[in-house]
Amino acid sequence: MNAAAVQRLEGDFQQIGEVFGEESRRGSFALYAMGLLGEGERRSVEPIAARACPDPEQVDAMHPHLLHFAVRPTSPPRLPSKPSPNWRCE
Repeated sequence: MNAAAVQRLEGDFQQIGEVFGEESRRGSFALYAMGLLGEGERRSVEPIAARACPDPEQVDAMHPHLLHFAVRPTSPPRLPSKPSPNWRCE
């Protein structure tokens, strides 16, 4: 991914992350989304957690954190009434 794509993705994540409200949920969203879009062969939560943690001892703590985000949201997100014209799929 080139620098322009990374910058665009960061802006998109910022907009989407605002829907989640809490900073910890925004961070979990960003880690999970980058794990899905990243270089890893497997897209399940455990390998995403392993790639996201530089310290192997923290992987065990990150795995349930991402799993909780992925399958059990604390509250329904407040979606915008109209999608932003800047949201795009390329």
